[in-house]
Amino acid sequence: MPYNYVKEALRNLDLKNVPLFKLGMTYPLPREKLLTFIEPLEQVLIIEELDPILETEIRAFIQKELPGISLKILGKEEGLSTLNGELSPLMVMASLERVFKGTKTYASLLSSVQEEQRPLAKELPIRPPVFCSGCPHRATYFAAKRAFRRVNPIYASDIGCYSLGINPPFEEGDTIVAMGASISMAHGFARAREEGRAIAFIGDSTFFHTGLSGLANAVYHNTPITVVVLDNLTTAMTGQQENPGYAPAPDRPEGYHPIKIEDVARAMGVKYVKVVDAYDIDALRKALEGATTVDGPAVVVSRAPCELSQWGRGKPGKSTPYEVISDKCIACGRCVEEFNCPAILWDVTDFPLAEKEQRRPKTLIDPIACTGCSACARVCPVNAIVKSSS
Repeated sequence: MPYNYVKEALRNLDLKNVPLFKLGMTYPLPREKLLTFIEPLEQVLIIEELDPILETEIRAFIQKELPGISLKILGKEEGLSTLNGELSPLMVMASLERVFKGTKTYASLLSSVQEEQRPLAKELPIRPPVFCSGCPHRATYFAAKRAFRRVNPIYASDIGCYSLGINPPFEEGDTIVAMGASISMAHGFARAREEGRAIAFIGDSTFFHTGLSGLANAVYHNTPITVVVLDNLTTAMTGQQENPGYAPAPDRPEGYHPIKIEDVARAMGVKYVKVVDAYDIDALRKALEGATTVDGPAVVVSRAPCELSQWGRGKPGKSTPYEVISDKCIACGRCVEEFNCPAILWDVTDFPLAEKEQRRPKTLIDPIACTGCSACARVCPVNAIVKSSS
C-alpha cells in the first residue's frame, strides 16, 4: 500500500523522474540492489507504515557499506510521517512535498492540504460495519445476548467476521487479541474471576487453526467456560477458503474428509456439546443457557452456511425474501434496533404518523437485500414478518 500511495502522491504533486525503489522482499533486504540504487543519490526518503524498521536497518547497513558517502536518509526520525496508524495518499503527499519543496512542518502541510481538499469531500453519513444481510452470526449474537444476560458474562472474542459482534447493538466482545486467543483468554478470566461466566466466541476456521490447544487446556483443568463456535462452513472473512470442517460442494472432487467440530470437542472430553441451526434462535438460546450451567467447559456449535458462499442458502434469485405485514407491525423496532439486519428499514411513509403518535415508525424489508434466511421472522414478537407472497 505505501508504494501505491507514493505513486499517487508523485502524480498529484507533478513530480516527474523521481527514482523509486519498491521493496518486494523485506527480509532479508536485497542489499546489493539497494546499494546500486542509493549510491548515486543525494538523499533518500523511506516510506513505511508504523515503526521505522526498514528505515533503521537501511541506515545501519548504508553507514557500514558506504561510510564516506554524503547521503541524507529521511524518514520517521525526521518527523516526516507518524509512528502510529495507517498511511494515506494525503499523508505521503505531505511528506514528499516537505522534502521536495521545503515546507516547514509535516503537521502544518498536512493541515493545509486537507483544507484545500475539504471542498471536494462530500458529507456522508457514518455507516459502521455490519454483518451482511442474512449472516448467521447476527442470529447467533442476538440469541447469545439474551441467553447470557443473567450470568454476568465476560466476552472473549476472536478474529473473523464475527469480530463485528463487539459493535452495537450486540456489544459482545470485551477482548479481541489474536487469532485463536478467545478460548485461552476465557479460560484465564474464569480462573481469575470469582463469579460470572466467561464466554469465548470463535469461528470454525479459527477453531481448527489455533483454538484446539486452548480448549484442551480448559478440559484438562475442567474450567467452567462456554465456547460458542460460529460455524459458517468456510473462511468467510478472507475470501471463502476451505477449512478442515468444510463440507464440500457437489462439484468438488472426492477425497475430502471434513472434521466435525462437535466430534473433536467430545473426543477432547467436553461433556456438554450442542449443535444448533444458527437461524433457530429459540433453540440456540436454550442451548446457550444450558451451557452456562455446566461445571466445566461447554461447547455450542452455531451452524449455518455463510450467505455469500456457493453453498449458502441465500443465493441471489433462489431464496424467497420476507416482508413485513404493516397491519400487524407494532413499531417496536426490535428488528431494526436489536437485530440490525441491513435489509430491514424504517418505513418512511409511516414517519409522519409515528411522529404524531410519538412512537417509532413501522418497518419494511428490502426484497433485493433480503436473503430469505428467516431469522427476522423468529425475532418479531407479533409474527408480523412472513415469507413474501409476491
